[in-house]
Amino acid sequence: TQGVTLQILGSGGPELQQKRASSSYLIWVNGKARVLIDAGGGSALRFGESGAHFADLQVILLTHLHADHTAD
Repeated sequence: TQGVTLQILGSGGPELQQKRASSSYLIWVNGKARVLIDAGGGSALRFGESGAHFADLQVILLTHLHADHTAD
């Protein structure tokens, strides 16, 4: 896929939810995950499911340091 795409890995809040990860987003550029924004609880699992590769990331951004944005 060419261009820029935003993938929501998680949009949950600080409460643990079995089927919903906390805040985490991937920005894909020309078919590669390049930016990870936040890494809330459950986002590592969703990252793995997305097909992204950690080695392709150019930057990891944290919007703030609350656990629901940094726990994974």
